[in-house]
Amino acid sequence: MLKRKYGDRSDWKRIEKRTYAQSYIDSKDFKGYITLLKMEKVKEPLFVEYDDKKICIADDGFCWLQHFPLGERHSLTTMLILKGRLSNGI
Repeated sequence: MLKRKYGDRSDWKRIEKRTYAQSYIDSKDFKGYITLLKMEKVKEPLFVEYDDKKICIADDGFCWLQHFPLGERHSLTTMLILKGRLSNGI
């Protein structure tokens, strides 16, 4: 049985402050939900191991962009690390 997951990660007690947005897209290329979760403040970073390397996937300022296609049993997650601010409108 596939476990249901939510893009806002409201069940994650690790995230102390978050910003969340969600949109429904219905186009010829994609039909489903796209979500953006910004982890403004976390209790502690989350690390996972890939190919014998420890990689941080959740910390202050991280964003997760997720695609949940309708009728599928998978989702796509892009993890972004936002450092600093853009200046001069760039």
